Amino acid sequence: MSKRKVLTLDERVRVLELSKNKSARKIADELGVGKTQIQNILKRKAEVLEDVENNVSGHRKRLRHTSGNEDINDLVFKWFTDVTARRMPVSGPLLQA
Repeated sequence: MSKRKVLTLDERVRVLELSKNKSARKIADELGVGKTQIQNILKRKAEVLEDVENNVSGHRKRLRHTSGNEDINDLVFKWFTDVTARRMPVSGPLLQA
C-alpha cells in the first residue's frame, strides 16, 4: 500500500479547473491520487477558493487538526493496544468509559 499523496493548494486549484471538463476518476489518474481525494477537494471548493483569495502560500498543505486532548488520546490508544494484544474484546461503550 502506497503512502497517500497530499496535494498543495496550487494542485487543489488545478483540480477545480480540471473538474470543469473531466471526471473525478480522470483527474485522479492524471495526478496520481485517489478518486475520493478529488471528490473531497471538489466538496470543499469554497474553502480552497477562500485560501486563494486570502493569498495563502501555494505550497501549504492541509494541516491536521488537533483536538487539544492528545495526552488522553495517547493513553487511551496505549490501553487499547494493550487490551487487544491480550485478545480481550473491546466495545464502544467500554472504550468510552
